[in-house]
Amino acid sequence: MLSQSSRHLAYLAAAGSGVLLAGAYLFQALGYAPGQMCFWQRYAHALAVLILASAEARSTVEFFASPAVI
Repeated sequence: MLSQSSRHLAYLAAAGSGVLLAGAYLFQALGYAPGQMCFWQRYAHALAVLILASAEARSTVEFFASPAVI
């Protein structure tokens, strides 16, 4: 399990990757042709967002699956 500060950094990194990915698609929609390296970078940024989403989903499932401690 990540500490609170590590979790915040992971969210910040994933949000940054998501913003960069959205910006890349926005510029493509505006008519700018992406280069080959731009496509490679999209894969890396999408993977970063997916990794955080899957880790968060896993920790949420573990939280709800764990027995309540009273």
